[in-house]
Amino acid sequence: MKKLIYIILFCAYALQAQQQKYILLDSITSHYKVKQYTLDTSPYGFKSTIEMYNVFDDDFLILISVLPDFQNLTKWEEIDIQQVQNNLLPAKDLFSKIRLRMLTSNPKDVIKVRLVKKEKSKYYAATRCLTESYYCRDFPREMQIATSDFIINTNQPITSVAQLKLAYKQVNGEAFPLERENADCSLQEYLKHIYLLNVEEKKGDTAYYFYKFADYFEKGVGSFVYIKGKGIVAGAYYNCFVRRGKHSPPLGSREKLTLKNIPESEELLLAEELK
Repeated sequence: MKKLIYIILFCAYALQAQQQKYILLDSITSHYKVKQYTLDTSPYGFKSTIEMYNVFDDDFLILISVLPDFQNLTKWEEIDIQQVQNNLLPAKDLFSKIRLRMLTSNPKDVIKVRLVKKEKSKYYAATRCLTESYYCRDFPREMQIATSDFIINTNQPITSVAQLKLAYKQVNGEAFPLERENADCSLQEYLKHIYLLNVEEKKGDTAYYFYKFADYFEKGVGSFVYIKGKGIVAGAYYNCFVRRGKHSPPLGSREKLTLKNIPESEELLLAEELK
């Protein structure tokens, strides 16, 4: 019986490895406009960096975030490129999922890849890679747009978290999902939205501050700053760094977590290049 369990586990891990998709950074930069930024994680209680890659294709934006591993704070590990050759995603297919989601509104139409970079003759894969896809558009104010968790509408009314909390409790009368003590609450799919919090001028650019109304541990970059032409230049990644012992849980994990595991700071990390 024990032997059978080991075989099943091995097959599961093998299947997962086979399904894991990789994409070469060089292939992305040769096909698309890319803006890269670096974030300092010190406000979250440990010294490291996050590498952000904004990939543009018309009104679509894919944000690839390379996160440090808690155990050794490394972000990249050497790989044998021949071993993953069959699992390399062509750059031309990078935006296929988000384009499909525009038609289906299916939340499962998301892309998950590990970024691979080449240095001299060696290849390195991101140890923890968060990939988020967005559609960026200025919609007329007269149109009520359901943004879900992937449409960045810069022309919507400003809504504070306090305003949203009041409105939500009038409808549901339940615990507000954006509060830390309610981190294990689930939000219905039709209520998910990306709200505009503020607009301000920043060194000659118009910066749009957004926050996601979504499940606490599944919203990825929970709030962010977006600048047209530059992409996402700041983000709150605190919910991606939840400690369990010395290790990080899987991104998007729904396992029961205690508040002491969550970084105290929910600060937006601004790109070092724009400070």
